[in-house]
Amino acid sequence: MKHRLLMLICVISLALSMSPVYGAEPANSAPELISVVTENQYRSITVNWQDEAYADGHEIYLKPANKPKRIIQTDAVDEQTITGLARNRKYTVKVRSFVYGEEDGACIYSPWSRSRTVRTEYTDWQIYLDKYEADDSVNELILLKYKGGSRGTLVLYQKDETGCWQELLKCKAYTGKRGINKKKQGDRKTPKGDYALTCAFGIKSDPGSAMKYTKITKYHYWCADKYYNRMVDVRKQKHKCHGEHLIKYMKQYAYAMNIGYNLSGRKGKGSALFLHCFGNYRYTLGCVAVEKANMKKIIQTCGEGSRICIYRR
Repeated sequence: MKHRLLMLICVISLALSMSPVYGAEPANSAPELISVVTENQYRSITVNWQDEAYADGHEIYLKPANKPKRIIQTDAVDEQTITGLARNRKYTVKVRSFVYGEEDGACIYSPWSRSRTVRTEYTDWQIYLDKYEADDSVNELILLKYKGGSRGTLVLYQKDETGCWQELLKCKAYTGKRGINKKKQGDRKTPKGDYALTCAFGIKSDPGSAMKYTKITKYHYWCADKYYNRMVDVRKQKHKCHGEHLIKYMKQYAYAMNIGYNLSGRKGKGSALFLHCFGNYRYTLGCVAVEKANMKKIIQTCGEGSRICIYRR
């Protein structure tokens, strides 16, 4: 008889331990909101919090600017990720805990935590990462994040076997002496926008270029007159060329690629805008410059269809 009674008590205890703790007292104070982190690529917010006392669940208050609030109920212990949010919008976030009432199981709530405001920023380069991830013709993408003055950061991405971007290189870069957003020839600005990398060339021998490579000789110019904004070999396009005599720029054009700005060749809009090696100064006259070893890696990586996107950080 005693054994049966003991077994009955154990079964009841086990059942109670697996049921919601109805009647537990909610925390007298709100949960501590530890962090609210945005993941811009996935348009999501991850909310982290910590409770002082037991809770059966939590509610997250999510209020986008100028839009109705959302209340998201979760049984998560201390973290919840909310996806599918709008791009470039402010969100106010706070959290509270609850326990189930003893008699009717209704929720009894703690006060709300202090709120935090975050923004799901969606930068120009993030737009192009998303755009070209879906484009099978583009397998390499360079982002030039302009920081002011003539300073920038260059990031090289390449798609992996699943079609997702992987960062291969991140390095210092120099832009035009007067920054970006080129308007005309001679303004010493680098073009702003999204451009193809149209060809690879250099005074050095082909380092294993991923696209067709032209080894520069004394006959190669980047034309600024009859064949505006085109590479010419004056043995073939016979004329007295007034453009850049490429072989004279031993440091800069050891390795280089053409940025596809003004491909129509409109005179006066700008010519000879390249991605090339560092020269003697911490600026260019409109090109983008990186350290020689990095330029070599870029040429070895960027094949047909590669793009460069240049925007303010």
